Amino acid sequence: MTKRDLILIMVLVLIALASFAVPYLGVKGQGNIAAEISADGKLVQHIDLQSVMQQEEFSVQGPLGNTIVQIQEGRARIIESPCPDKICVRTGWIKLAGQTAICVPNRIILRIVSEDKKIDSISR
Repeated sequence: MTKRDLILIMVLVLIALASFAVPYLGVKGQGNIAAEISADGKLVQHIDLQSVMQQEEFSVQGPLGNTIVQIQEGRARIIESPCPDKICVRTGWIKLAGQTAICVPNRIILRIVSEDKKIDSISR
């Protein structure tokens, strides 16, 4: 193995590590983000995450019962749900645009959305 091979391997490793770190650099640069809570396909609550100063909880009624969503410091999570597997609760905190926590049996969706008016793509 030559010196150039080692340099190439190190550069590739650094690029790979940087690509894993990019999503965790924080909410900055995403603009204004909000949490949307939907029940049975209908938007129930829209919360601007930057405006929440203290911990807040929202109770959302689904077919199986109440699901409780917690909002705190620019992030959101489902903390309680009547579903049997609790996958939505184990999802934990979400804070980046595009992340979701879904309770399929109770038909509740917690999603983080960007409120920026930028256009990502155009399709015809």
